[in-house]
Amino acid sequence: MYDEGVIFIQHDQPVQNHFLGIAHCLTCATLAAHFENPLILQMFLKTLALIKRLLLSVAVLLPISAMAKQTIVHIKADNGNYLSLNPTLDYFVKAYKPEVRDWEVFTLEHLDNETVTIKGYNGMYLSINAEYNSLQGTENNDNPQTFRLIEKEAGKYLLGTKDGRYFAVESDQFVYISRGNEDDAGIFTLEPTLPYKLKSSLSVRQNAVLFTGIALLLLSLLAFMNKKRYAVWLLLLGALTLRLFMAAVAEYLHLWDEQFHALVAKNMMQQPFRPMLYANPVLPYPELSWIEGHIWLHKQPLFLWQMALSMKAFGVGVMALRLPSVLMSTAVVVMIYFLGKRLVDKQTGFFAAFFFAFGNYGLQLMNGYLSTDHNDVAFMFYVTASLLSWVIYISKGKPLSWALLTGALAGGAIMVKWLPGMLVYAGWGVALILDNNRRSIGHYAHLVAALLVTCIVVLPWQIYTFTAFPELAKHEMFYNTAHIRSAVEQHQGNWLYHFSMSQKHIGIPFLLLLLGWYLFVKKINDRRLKIAVVTWGVVVYLVFTLSQTKMPSFTYMIIALHMLAFAQLAIHLFNIVIINPKLPKATLIQTLFIVGISGYIGWKSLNYKAIQTRHTIWRKNADDMYKHRMLTVDLFRELAQTTTDKDVFFHSKTFDNVPLMFFTDAAAAYDRMLSEEDIIHLLQKGYQPKVFDDGELPEYIYKHNVDIIQRYWFPL
Repeated sequence: MYDEGVIFIQHDQPVQNHFLGIAHCLTCATLAAHFENPLILQMFLKTLALIKRLLLSVAVLLPISAMAKQTIVHIKADNGNYLSLNPTLDYFVKAYKPEVRDWEVFTLEHLDNETVTIKGYNGMYLSINAEYNSLQGTENNDNPQTFRLIEKEAGKYLLGTKDGRYFAVESDQFVYISRGNEDDAGIFTLEPTLPYKLKSSLSVRQNAVLFTGIALLLLSLLAFMNKKRYAVWLLLLGALTLRLFMAAVAEYLHLWDEQFHALVAKNMMQQPFRPMLYANPVLPYPELSWIEGHIWLHKQPLFLWQMALSMKAFGVGVMALRLPSVLMSTAVVVMIYFLGKRLVDKQTGFFAAFFFAFGNYGLQLMNGYLSTDHNDVAFMFYVTASLLSWVIYISKGKPLSWALLTGALAGGAIMVKWLPGMLVYAGWGVALILDNNRRSIGHYAHLVAALLVTCIVVLPWQIYTFTAFPELAKHEMFYNTAHIRSAVEQHQGNWLYHFSMSQKHIGIPFLLLLLGWYLFVKKINDRRLKIAVVTWGVVVYLVFTLSQTKMPSFTYMIIALHMLAFAQLAIHLFNIVIINPKLPKATLIQTLFIVGISGYIGWKSLNYKAIQTRHTIWRKNADDMYKHRMLTVDLFRELAQTTTDKDVFFHSKTFDNVPLMFFTDAAAAYDRMLSEEDIIHLLQKGYQPKVFDDGELPEYIYKHNVDIIQRYWFPL
């Protein structure tokens, strides 16, 4: 959590007891149901109980007076909130946080029984600001101020100075020096952490959700290895838990491209067939720009409609915005299982789905961190669904209903990311051409019917946009085809670019993945399915390798097939190393080895360090754009309470104007300084200009009725 890289678990908070208790009960129940060896089960339970008892007792048994020279604590004031060293308030200490995060962690350095220095999460020592008589973090690390820590009762302390004054929390929640009377002093509760450390910057609650998801996934694999019917349900629940964690871990909008998708989706809540970035462009704008314009046709609209519908149902916010991606990404886990079951067997499908559930790349797409974010999640969903639908169509003896559903899902994929969504037809067509049993032109009737359904899904929107917004629609169509001819927006790379991306998508080199593909395709018995699977892989890599524009997620559309190949690779490894017929049989040990190794692969794929580095202020530089967004999202939400559709904001950081328009009802927001002409124009039109003060505002700002906002450009 924090610059020292530790996770803090309070011994008196119920989340610890509940989480460990639930994990304990789930593990015991599962083992009891699965394994019949009473001796092994009894030994395991005793070990687990001993570990749990040690973890829960250590913090309780360590009073402050017996602690080491340094103690990491949370400090709870008598108003029920935790002291917070807030960078948005010039590092003044304020007791206003009901739960602990990065800013609510302090290190007590004990000089003697009652004398301490207090250091914040960022290395700043606390001292008294003489002007305000309040606590503040300072850079004076050579000679930090000392304080008295006087124990009143178990775990509760007075905090004061050597001259007999005491601290108290006033009505504004800041911590001030009180008079020299203990009756006026505040009571502070020190909550020590457990004496073990994990490198983490996530809160206890966040870690509880994350590790619950991991536990459910491991239990699902354990259940599957023991042929339990509920294994897939545990897999689904674990995948959903992980995705809910990832959706909630970042409470702000990401820079590329989530914030633009979010604002357009918000505006589509009211006008779903008029996609807009600036819904009310009060100043002149470039009509063809997708980052500054009015009408927005930069992407096909289906995923935006889904996001708009979610926010219509649950309110405007990042969680509602990401909910469709959470559900679609979770659904892909199940689809991979059934795809593997149809193509090869249950084992291949389950292991593929298990590994995909952990995949960091997919999780980062789903929570908006990676570029093209929710667009690529929706695209992956519809492409995977169309492939699964066609595989079922072949497996069930070609019923027309499944052919039509395949066409509809392919149409959905196109309505997310244009013509690559037709991938299913490449495998379908080649399989038909090479099918030894084809007899007549009627053999192609279902393919034609599916194509007609796809056209019915796709064409109305294209006709509408070319009619309603002809110039912009033509521009975007040209822009899409330009990806083939040139490196659009300098997204370029050599012919090995997409092959090297397998390391990021899956975590293994492409040559090793290719071996997995060989093992995977070899296991497919139906010749038509084998031809289609190979065609899908070849077409994707051929098309995107020949295209001049290279982007990281282009080939992620077939991640389901990659995961099936990876699963076959893992299964062959297990068969060689663990389930070796030459070794003595020990079913329990083999199962635990497989679950352990699979769990380790999943953990490495999850990349815990990357999650905390990208989504918290841990180890971020002062000028980091995402750190700035983490610190200002609360300000934007606060501004939303007073902002009207007549307010126009200026002078934000680059592209910070977009999330500002998302979180508020402002008419518009701009990341540039407003001119005097802008002020006059807006005031004449009845708008209220507002500007963020960085301390260097031009003189003409003060000559007009412009609202100046202080709390934005602050030292980080």
